[in-house]
Amino acid sequence: MGRLDGKVSLITGAASGLGKAAALLFAEEGANIAVADLNEQGAEEVCEEIRRSGGKSMALAVDVTSREQVERMVRTCVDEFGRIDTVLHCAGIARWKHQWLDDRWRPMEELEEEDWDKIIEINLKGTFLVDQKVGIQMIKQRKGSIINVASLSGVVANKGLLGHGAYCASKAGVTGLTKVLATEWAQYNIRVNALSPAYMDTGLLDRTKSIPGLYQTQLDMTPMARYGKPEEFAHTAVFLASEEAGYITGLNLLLDGGYTAW
Repeated sequence: MGRLDGKVSLITGAASGLGKAAALLFAEEGANIAVADLNEQGAEEVCEEIRRSGGKSMALAVDVTSREQVERMVRTCVDEFGRIDTVLHCAGIARWKHQWLDDRWRPMEELEEEDWDKIIEINLKGTFLVDQKVGIQMIKQRKGSIINVASLSGVVANKGLLGHGAYCASKAGVTGLTKVLATEWAQYNIRVNALSPAYMDTGLLDRTKSIPGLYQTQLDMTPMARYGKPEEFAHTAVFLASEEAGYITGLNLLLDGGYTAW
């Protein structure tokens, strides 16, 4: 028996990284998975991996900044599986095209407005749209679990990444939105929580790992002295999605290897 047997889980940003790790583990725990991503081919490849292991899944192409596409994603998932028990919203970006300068982050006084707008649009507006449209379905069901992916950078001014302000602001917004939705939707038996990873060993941080000194600085600031594993993120997400976390809502759970314990 899996902890998510018979559940329907919609996971955005699931073609790679943390979202993919979660999709595979959620399926292993018995959930039917809607694998949603801007990268439709990557989403379909994850679905095929789930199906080869005996699970049920479907791939959905979505731009989370588009209300119409998000509504279609939710409608298609419900048409296929009948309901949505969990959404894990992993879709997001850490940087946009102008944010790097000579292998370092641009400081805030040099940040391009386009970079600010794009990061806020994808990370914060995208979370709002997905939560709102899934929430409407869950209100009808009178039950559900929403898990938003925020970040350590939404809690602290991340010293290791100069000029990381747009990302920090977007993820702080996600944690604030999570708390508001948790208080408003508790009456419908909908739990809303956030997961805030620190440095996780995914492709998102490949660029920072290549910058001399920065990788070691990140390890030095982390008491556990390593990056987190995608599988560790996935196991934590499964817990929040399961009935084991039935009295947990409005939480921002840090996966930071002790970073904030200093």
